Amino acid sequence: MPRISPTERALEAADRATKALEAIARHEKECGERWAQTGTQLQELQRQVAVHGVRWEKIAWLIISGVGLLLVGQVVKGLF
Repeated sequence: MPRISPTERALEAADRATKALEAIARHEKECGERWAQTGTQLQELQRQVAVHGVRWEKIAWLIISGVGLLLVGQVVKGLF
C-alpha cells in the first residue's frame, strides 16, 4: 500500500467535496422541479374541489327543497 502525502489527501478530499456538492446541487434542482409540479397539481385539485362543491351544493338544495315540499304537502293534506 503506497504512502499518500498530506497534499494528496487534501486534494482527494477537495475532489470528493466538489463531487458531493455537485450531487447536492443536482438533487436540489430535481426536488425544486418536483415541488413546482406538485404546486401546480395542488392548484388544479383545489379548483376541481371548488367546482364539485358548487355542484353538490346545488344537488343538496334540490333534495332539501323536494323534501320540504313533500312535508308541506303532507301537512296541507292533513289539514283538509
